[in-house]
Amino acid sequence: MTIHIKTYSELVSSMLDAIGERTGLTNFNVGSVVRTLTEVYAETLGELYTFGADMLKQSFVDTATDSWLDRKALEFGLERKPAIKTEGNVRYSRPIAKNTSIPIPAGSIVTTPKDQSGKEYRFFTTMDAVIFPGMASAVVPVIAEEAGSAYNVGPGSITEMKNLPRRNHGCDKRNRLDHHSGC
Repeated sequence: MTIHIKTYSELVSSMLDAIGERTGLTNFNVGSVVRTLTEVYAETLGELYTFGADMLKQSFVDTATDSWLDRKALEFGLERKPAIKTEGNVRYSRPIAKNTSIPIPAGSIVTTPKDQSGKEYRFFTTMDAVIFPGMASAVVPVIAEEAGSAYNVGPGSITEMKNLPRRNHGCDKRNRLDHHSGC
């Protein structure tokens, strides 16, 4: 179903045409009393058109938002769950296994690359971890900075370290950060 919402100019024009047909008035110049009153009414009617279109969208489950979506869910005996922060795992790795350990402190920041709009999604490690001597990698749990579905990124999406592990034990910007699973 398509609803045509008239523009302000269309509203003024159609109202002035109707006034002319019904009354025989002809002075609709800018500044005339009839035109001024018509323009005020057209502006209000335009706001009602917009409000009506918004309310129509809120009356369907697939287009309702915010508290209106909550109300639609209640019609079916459902309650919307609050957004939660995405949790998953990332793999910190170095090119080759070395005889040094690399501590990864809880709260380390890892991100996705910036998307087309310049947004990057930040995640924080939730526990201390270590890449042990002789190992090339460690899997570390992470949690999203904010709640919401935008943080449900795909495997391989979290690839950047924003703070390097302490003392730079062989881990640098060239090292890989593989998004492992769960996000």
